[in-house]
Amino acid sequence: WVLFTIRVGIRVQEHAKAAEGRMATIATERLGALGNFVSAIRAIKYFAWEPEFLQLLCERRSAECQMLRQRTRWTALAIGIGKVTPVTGSVATFVAYALLGNPIRASTIFA
Repeated sequence: WVLFTIRVGIRVQEHAKAAEGRMATIATERLGALGNFVSAIRAIKYFAWEPEFLQLLCERRSAECQMLRQRTRWTALAIGIGKVTPVTGSVATFVAYALLGNPIRASTIFA
């Protein structure tokens, strides 16, 4: 059981890392667009293109936040699995010990 939960935890962390990579790519695109916005601010103001550029930046930020939420969920799941693994491993051990017909005593468990 413990090996299974460790393997699941590793897989979940791989998903979290992949989401982090996608988020970094999206963040780089957003920062590039923001850099273009800042460097061309005079032309943007002159032609009154602020709403278009603001919409572009908002769309990119929304995509970045979506990836951030996804990465956070995967990371939280991995942390939860990591915290639950020792407890469930102990419970599985005690249940297996009892199912084998052995009496469960505190002296045996905490020995």
